[in-house]
Amino acid sequence: MILFKSILIIIIIAIRVPYKKIKLSEEKFSKVFYLNPSEGGLSDLVSGKFLELNDAFYSLLGFDKNEEIGKTVTELGIITAETKNVILLKSDSNGNVSNAEADLTAKNGDIKHVLISSENIYVQDKKYRNTVVNDITGQKRIERALKESEERFSLAINGTRAGLWDWDIVKDQVVFSEQWKKMLGYEVYEVENKFDGWKNLWHRDDRANIEKAIEDYLAGKTDHYEITHRCRHKNGDWRWILTRGDIINDSQNKPIRWIGANLDITE
Repeated sequence: MILFKSILIIIIIAIRVPYKKIKLSEEKFSKVFYLNPSEGGLSDLVSGKFLELNDAFYSLLGFDKNEEIGKTVTELGIITAETKNVILLKSDSNGNVSNAEADLTAKNGDIKHVLISSENIYVQDKKYRNTVVNDITGQKRIERALKESEERFSLAINGTRAGLWDWDIVKDQVVFSEQWKKMLGYEVYEVENKFDGWKNLWHRDDRANIEKAIEDYLAGKTDHYEITHRCRHKNGDWRWILTRGDIINDSQNKPIRWIGANLDITE
């Protein structure tokens, strides 16, 4: 009898230990899933129907909890079947997807730009898909606004036919715009992207005035940099150039970057 009780206790302990581990794992997954600030969803891998969704997911798309469970993304109109297939085509050999860019449609019709990552999970005979969504709508809006601003700036500059230059004073690296070089008849690769690439084109009679104007501006003796001087055209002609620029200083008020424009005023 004593032996039977001892065996029974051992069996109960043997059963309870794995159960406790499973329970602990479930609790950990639950906390990570539901408290994750990123939008998350757990779906059936075969049917594609949602089984669980966290609050961040509901908040992103504006659905109620009873509206999405048991339905697929295409049934809800969140994503088209074509887009879904495109995302799945980006999966690796294990069926996992990493940061696939896509557009999701919220309940009110708003388009959400997101990055989707998903992983297949196998528990005994069950197959699940864990999906994490990161909303990048705000980032895309900023990128679009920046692109539009750059396009307007580019159109304005092209209208003036000015050539831009951006000089990193610390590294002595200069970016000359294509129009800057084209204005003097050079191809992009024909002018060295250093200060000397510009300096080598100066007329020798103007060098002293240019260098003094640069020194005075860097020393803070003048409020702005503006000078008219001659630059050598590729065909040997001398072109009169109006140069203007502004300096960017670091936190110690030391000049680190100089941006400006050249305009051919020869005519």
